[in-house]
Amino acid sequence: MAILPAIDLGRLVPVADAAQSLRLSQQRVRALVADGELPARKVAGRWFVERSAVEKRVREPRLSGRPFSPQQAWGLIALAEGELAPWLSASSRSRLRRQLRDHQIRELLPALSRRARRVELRAHPSDLPRLAEESDVVWSGLSAASEHRLEIVAPGIFEAYVSKRRVHELERDYNLQPSAEPNVVLHVVDGPWPFEKQRRVAPLLVVLLDLLEDDDERARRAAFKALQSYRPAKA
Repeated sequence: MAILPAIDLGRLVPVADAAQSLRLSQQRVRALVADGELPARKVAGRWFVERSAVEKRVREPRLSGRPFSPQQAWGLIALAEGELAPWLSASSRSRLRRQLRDHQIRELLPALSRRARRVELRAHPSDLPRLAEESDVVWSGLSAASEHRLEIVAPGIFEAYVSKRRVHELERDYNLQPSAEPNVVLHVVDGPWPFEKQRRVAPLLVVLLDLLEDDDERARRAAFKALQSYRPAKA
C-alpha cells in the first residue's frame, strides 16, 4: 500500500469524497488503496486518499491489462449504446457485458484505444462540405458534437470514421495530405465496419472518446462534462 511521507491534511481527501469524485463505490476505492493504485494514509483511525492522485485518475482513467482488440472495443461500445454487436460471439458479448457491469465507463475508456487509427490531413477548405456528405463516412468528434448537444464547436474542421478502403479513395479524390495543422481528422477502422449502413453520426460514447483524445482543451473539457452523466445501456 502506498504511503504518503508526511501528514498534510490539505493534500488528503476522505475515502467517501474520493469515491464521489471518481464515481466509484467506497468499497472499490478502498480496494484501489489496498492494491497500491491510490496513495493513502491512515489518520486518527480513518483512511484518506492523496488529492492529486484522485485528480489525476479523474483526468486519466485507466483499466489494468492490455487494450481490447478493435472488434472487442467496438463490441463494448455497441453494447454500452444498447446495440447488438452481431460480429461478436455469444461468449464475447457476455464477457463485455460483465465488464460494463463491473466497471464505471470511465475506467473502461483506455481499453478502447485500438478501435481505429487517427489520421490527420489537410484539405482545401472549400472541399470540406462535400467531404462531409460522402457515403460511408460517419461524423464524430468535433463534427458530431453539436448533434449530441455538446458544448463545443469547431468550424473549419471535419472529423469522421471511415473504412481502410474508403480512406484511400478520399485521399485521392480530395488530394488529402498529411499535415501538422489538419482540418480533416479521419479515424480509420481496419477491421469489420461497426456502423449501420445509413448511419451518419457516431454514437455518443464514440464522440466522447474522440473529444477526450483531442488536443483542444475545450473539447476535452466538454467531453468530460458530458461523461459525468453518461450511463451505458443496462447490461
